[in-house]
Amino acid sequence: MDSVWIDGNFYPLDSYIYTPAKIKKLDTLERDVISFMVDWLSGKEIFKIKTSGSTGRPTVITIHRDQMMASAEMTLNYLNVKKGRKALLCLHPSYIAGLMMIVRSIIGELNLYVISPSSNPLKRNDLIFDFDLASFVPYQITEILNDTISGDNFRKIRNVLIGGADISEILIRKMRTYENKIYQTFGMTETVSHIALKRISGIAESDSYEVLEGIQISKDDRGCLIVKGRITGDERIITNDLVDLIDDKRFIWKGRIDQVINTGGIIINIDDLEGRIRDVFNVSNINNNFFVAGIDDFKLGEKVILVIETRNKVIEEEHIHGLLRQHLSRYEIPKKIYTLEDFVLLDTGKIDRKAILEKLGK
Repeated sequence: MDSVWIDGNFYPLDSYIYTPAKIKKLDTLERDVISFMVDWLSGKEIFKIKTSGSTGRPTVITIHRDQMMASAEMTLNYLNVKKGRKALLCLHPSYIAGLMMIVRSIIGELNLYVISPSSNPLKRNDLIFDFDLASFVPYQITEILNDTISGDNFRKIRNVLIGGADISEILIRKMRTYENKIYQTFGMTETVSHIALKRISGIAESDSYEVLEGIQISKDDRGCLIVKGRITGDERIITNDLVDLIDDKRFIWKGRIDQVINTGGIIINIDDLEGRIRDVFNVSNINNNFFVAGIDDFKLGEKVILVIETRNKVIEEEHIHGLLRQHLSRYEIPKKIYTLEDFVLLDTGKIDRKAILEKLGK
C-alpha cells in the first residue's frame, strides 16, 4: 500500500515513514490513521487499544500484531476479498473496528478510503462507492437507509459488516432483499474485532452466527460463550454472552448475562426486554432508537425505564405504555418513559447509555 485516501486527499505513506515528524502536523483523523499505518508498516509488534465503553468503563488493552493479522486474514478469506480491491473506513480509527479495517487493507493489499466518522458517511457524491468491504454501526445504517443518495451508495458496497449493537428488525427487513452481502458481526476488542458473522441479506440469510476459520467455541456452566484461537493468543476468553450452540461452528446469541435489572426480586434481562419492545415497535411502525435501563428505586431496588430518541417526532407516552402493557409483564413494563431529541453517541457510534442517563439526572 503506497497511499491512503482520506476525505478527498491522497496521502503518500513513504513521506511519513521516513519523516515521522510530519504526522504531528496533520489533523486528528489523518494523524490517527497514518500514525497507525506507519507503526504497522514499520513492524511494531504491540498495540494499545481502547475498548468502546458500551458495556462498562472504557479501558486500554494490549493486542499483539499476530492477533490482528490472524483476524484480518480470517475475514478476508471468509469474504473472498481479493488483492487490489477497495475498502472503506468510516468508523473511528482509535477503536478496534476501525483499526481492523486498516489492518485488513494492509494485509489484503486493498486500496483504503477513509471518510470522517458521522451518522451518515455515505451522503456524498465525490466517490464511486464500488467498495468490496466496509463496516458500520446500526445507528449509521438507520441514517444511511433513510436517505436516497446514501441508500443507493450503500447498495453498491459488495460486503458490509454491521456491529457494535443489535440491529432492529425494521433495518433487517429493509436490507433482506438487497443484493450485496450484509453481515451482522459478533465480537469485541478482546477478540480483535469479530469472531463470527451472521448473513442478514439475500438467499443465504441466517438466524445464527458462523465462526471464522480457526476459531474454537464452547460454553461455560452459565451458558456463556468461550472463544479460543490465534486471535486470542490461543488463550480462552470467557465472555458474558449467553448463547445456544448449534454445532462447533454456529451459535445463536441470546443476550448478555450481566445486562440485567433486579426489580423487586425479579431478574429482567435487558437484551431480551429490548428485543421484545423492538418487536412491538416494529408491528406499530415505530422506528425510533431507544434503550432500556434500570435506575434506583426505594421500594423495588431498581425500576425499569425506557429512553426514546424522538428525532423531531412526537412521542405519546401513554400510547407507548398502552402498546407495551399488551405484551409485557407488569415487572417489565417501564415505570417511566423519558425522551430526548438526539442521543449521545460514543466515538464508535454506539449509544452512550451512561452519558444519556447522566444527562437525564439518573
